[in-house]
Amino acid sequence: MVGYRVLRTALARQRFLTSCANVRWSRTVRRQLCKAQQLAARLHGSWQAETAPGRRVIESFRTISADSALVETFVTAGGRETASIYHADREALLMTHYCAQGNQPRLQLTSSSEDDYVFRFRDATNLLPEQSCLVEKRLHFVGDKLEQTEVYKASNGSTESTTLHFERHAPAN
Repeated sequence: MVGYRVLRTALARQRFLTSCANVRWSRTVRRQLCKAQQLAARLHGSWQAETAPGRRVIESFRTISADSALVETFVTAGGRETASIYHADREALLMTHYCAQGNQPRLQLTSSSEDDYVFRFRDATNLLPEQSCLVEKRLHFVGDKLEQTEVYKASNGSTESTTLHFERHAPAN
């Protein structure tokens, strides 16, 4: 069964990597698509992190819509789920986070390297004045592990940063 999961993941990555290959794009757009494809290939599958002794969160990534978007689902130890969707938008790589508070911040990739991707606030929908909002997300790969840092800005202007250390997770059969 594990071999099947590995093959299925490899095929999904390959489909995503080739989904835009025959479309004519500007160089800037091609660079953004390449970054999106690289990120999707590295993230695809399930990850878990320990938030406190005995409390784990599960995060999974999969492609949708003819492999043109990457969906991230995040399930807390308490069972609450949020989602983020990553996609190219011509010259930009965007992420829309569907927050449990009911707002939807959009972040844009502002810097990247082979192992580091930083998304920063672009705008938000349905953001109420009293709500906090995701303003930065950093995905940093350390070997086969993932460090994910999120920065939220409160309504009073203060910020809070949280870093989770993820490892690959094989779901139970």
